[in-house]
Order: sequence, then C-alpha cells, then structure tokens
Amino acid sequence: MWFPKARPKQKGALTAMAKRGPKTRRATRDYTRGRTLSLMKQVQYRTFVRLEGALQHLGVSAVQYRVLAAIQRKRYVSSAELARIFDVRPQTMFKQIAALEARALIKRHVSEANKRVLEMELTAEGEALLKSCAQVAAAVEKELFSEFTDGELAMYSEFMLRMIASARSTPRARGGD
Repeated sequence: MWFPKARPKQKGALTAMAKRGPKTRRATRDYTRGRTLSLMKQVQYRTFVRLEGALQHLGVSAVQYRVLAAIQRKRYVSSAELARIFDVRPQTMFKQIAALEARALIKRHVSEANKRVLEMELTAEGEALLKSCAQVAAAVEKELFSEFTDGELAMYSEFMLRMIASARSTPRARGGD
C-alpha cells in the first residue's frame, strides 16, 4: 500500500489561516488522489472508535446514540425515514430500532397520518440515557478538539458543513458509467 510522504509540520499554519479568514479562491494544492479522503476516513474511524469506547459503560453503541438523538430531534419519525437519514438499508435500521425497543428506550405507535407507518419516540428511559450519552459525547469532543483554537474549530466546522453540502449535491459515482 502506498502512502504519501509526510510533509514537515508547519507550526501554527492553521492558526494563521484562521486569523486571516477564508480565502475567496479555491485551494490549488495537488493532494495526491485519495489522500484527503483517506485522512477524513481515518479521523472518522478514530473518533467513532473513541466514542464507541466511551459509551460502552452505558450499554449503548455510537450508532444507537446517534439514532436516539435523531429520534429526539425529529419526533414521531419512522424507521424508513431514519434509514434515509443515516443512508443505510431499512433492514439495517430495523436491527438498531429493535435493539432500542427491546431495552424500552423507544416506543413505536401507528401514525395518525398514515396507518401503515410506525412512528417512534423516546421513552423516559431513552431520554435519560440520551442525556448521559450527550455528556459522554461532549467530553470526548472536548478531548479530541483540545488542541484546536476557537477559530480553528469554527473553521473546521465550516469546512465539514461545506463538504456535507458538496457531497449532497454531487451525483453518486456509478461503476462503469
């Protein structure tokens, strides 16, 4: 497997960039194909593993925490809607929902608007667990971003939001098309 050569660290480069503000022109650096995406995946994986480990004592996975948070944000959401939100197959989401329902963290009921749809909401136990999970997640986030200045963190958040918007507006690549 090929890895690009490590570049020497430029101390304070991101801090200086945060002070200057965003540029109006696009970055011109040649990131060897896939390198930036590889870094993004490494960050995603390592933060997921860190959060997963921190939540373990609460008996909930990082995915289940995210599902509980989504249900709280969007009351009376259906399993199909959650599958679309998380970009997973309905069967995959059903497994997560079943596990949460078995622990009495959520309850499902027939939708008033569409009798064929089961909507979900958090139980009191689910609300309490979500509150504990949020505290754990905040501590993990604080630890992970402890080396960032407020400006760097704001810039990083803005970059991620732009990436999300870009990924949503870019058609999915299809094999052979």
